[in-house]
Amino acid sequence: MTCPDEAAAKRWLKLCEADMIRGTWVDTHLAEASLAEFGRRWIDERSGLSERTRALYKTLMRLHIEPPLGKYQLRQVDAGIVRTWRQGLLDGG
Repeated sequence: MTCPDEAAAKRWLKLCEADMIRGTWVDTHLAEASLAEFGRRWIDERSGLSERTRALYKTLMRLHIEPPLGKYQLRQVDAGIVRTWRQGLLDGG
């Protein structure tokens, strides 16, 4: 984000902070990432995970999350998509 001057930058920052307080702020750059990309990166960035836990998370991503949801951009994932995905897992045993 580039602003024409400091006053405009401060206004933009105040709007972002207000959105954060309301819980409506979206990182537009991150929102473009697919759920698969984000999930893999999230697992890789968790430095406190044991290797066994990391391997488990990667397996869960590969088997249960990426096939049905990995193609979605983060901004597209909403409660309805997650509910449908969850119900599919429950129905499948």
